[in-house]
Amino acid sequence: MPGRIYAEVSTIEEARQLAKAIGDLNTQVLRPVPSEELRHILRVSAPAVKHQSWVRVRGVTKAWKHYRSDVGLVETSGQKNILLLVPRIPAAPGLPSQDRPAQVLAQRQTIVANFGPDAVCDGKNNTFSFQRRTYTDKGLLMVDYDGFDAISGCNILPSMLEWNLFKESGILESNAISQTESAILASRLKPQDRVKIVGGSMQGLLGIVVEVCEGECVVHIPSQDLSEAIPQYQLRADFRVGDEVKVVSPLHAGLIARVVGENNGRFKIINLLKEIEVRAWGLFPILANLVIG
Repeated sequence: MPGRIYAEVSTIEEARQLAKAIGDLNTQVLRPVPSEELRHILRVSAPAVKHQSWVRVRGVTKAWKHYRSDVGLVETSGQKNILLLVPRIPAAPGLPSQDRPAQVLAQRQTIVANFGPDAVCDGKNNTFSFQRRTYTDKGLLMVDYDGFDAISGCNILPSMLEWNLFKESGILESNAISQTESAILASRLKPQDRVKIVGGSMQGLLGIVVEVCEGECVVHIPSQDLSEAIPQYQLRADFRVGDEVKVVSPLHAGLIARVVGENNGRFKIINLLKEIEVRAWGLFPILANLVIG
């Protein structure tokens, strides 16, 4: 309101001391704000969501309880934001409501086979509807993100199953793929892993993880003879030729091999049976002193 200054304090005495710092204010004319006026004064704007960023479903309502803690992708288009989720559709009708269906891309022909041809309706822009929910032709569930109960933040990442299904859907842009793979790799860091700092004032330096904290790692940087807390998203595992690793990404999952080369973020690994090339996020170390993937 014009002509007034508001401050959040615990006592009227704290407010008076604060007012004394502003010479033109009358410290004797102070009063608490009535509770019914607070909602008109305190307004918190929701942070703008980024295109193709990850959010986590709260799922506190009954309608979304099966999706609780699932991670989805936000698509921004003009003034509208769409949340894409990996569907949880029962394999057959009549399952108990407390059973949580598995995460699987929605295949129109499968739904028709299980629920009948009248269960699916055509929608706009290559979509279809089933049980009053809309799905893309690639099998993802579409929800209006604005007003949806979800948590956003730079530390939210999909599970490996969700990640692989989103990639299979073809919806992910190259930049989102690169950033997410790097973040997945960083989230697996543990003490003694070798890392490269790829952001901030220490960018380009190599170090060793000393401690893993919430969202960041304490990294010892030998070239500077110091240890710094670095956000995980600014760290990348530093694989080197000779490291023994296990592949955790699909197709070659479980393969144990050694790194024999690297080219622009892709690593060539080899064992006695085969030689393949994989991205860093698809690797995991065998020995504790090796950097993870």
